[in-house]
Amino acid sequence: MLFLVGGMLLVATAAFLGSRDGFPSLLSTLSLPALLLLWPLHLPAWAYPVLFVVLFAFWSYPYAREAQKPKRSLYLGACLGLLSLAWFIYGFRYAIEYHGAVYFVGVSIFGSALFATAIRTSMLAVQKGARTMQVVSDTLLFSWLAWLAFPYMGELP
Repeated sequence: MLFLVGGMLLVATAAFLGSRDGFPSLLSTLSLPALLLLWPLHLPAWAYPVLFVVLFAFWSYPYAREAQKPKRSLYLGACLGLLSLAWFIYGFRYAIEYHGAVYFVGVSIFGSALFATAIRTSMLAVQKGARTMQVVSDTLLFSWLAWLAFPYMGELP
């Protein structure tokens, strides 16, 4: 249960960094999920971290009791990873034009590292059947999703 609460705090922090107003930077990426949820629905900025914490809690809570079906995080990670890769391939020109190569390379490297760590941790959790490792994996995956999976790349076409 302690890992679940710690994961909620880390996911809230990552979601906050993904939804901060202002100009996108390496720390505040203005994540696409934040833009799609906050701006059209006119939600306050605090709603994005709260929403991600609730999603994380619902996704991870069954693992706090049993680790029988941890493969779903691998499937979610694979699907989101492919979508994120397409997002980066399609938007790299905009990111470099509007934010510079340092922004694009930095977000790409840090996001890739966080994603790879989440997937590897999830694979280890499946192999070992470890509940706490699965919650850590979910924490990393949801943090990546809220913060670095779909960063703002510049003007939309």
